[in-house]
Amino acid sequence: MQGLDRRSRARGPGGMAMTAAGRGAPHRPGRRLARRSPWLALVLLAFAQLMLVLDVTVVTVALPDIGAALNLGRGEVPWVMTAYTLVFGGSCCWAGGSPTCSASGG
Repeated sequence: MQGLDRRSRARGPGGMAMTAAGRGAPHRPGRRLARRSPWLALVLLAFAQLMLVLDVTVVTVALPDIGAALNLGRGEVPWVMTAYTLVFGGSCCWAGGSPTCSASGG
């Protein structure tokens, strides 16, 4: 009879059995999102990397036309890609650092 008493005490409202972890743990609606966030971050990073590679590929394919439009010699065309990469990388660094600067008050 003692076994039945213990079992009936472990039941919550409505007669449903409660586990030890479920007794004191409050319901947190954001907990499910917290479990997904590493995968969401990975997907977003992979998508950003894909966009960067696609962007550089488009510029690389367009280099002959860019060189012809700017009347550049064959040795000067790679400088177009270098200048583009420096400007694009600098703007990415600036855009990535600006939320940090504004959050710290500077």
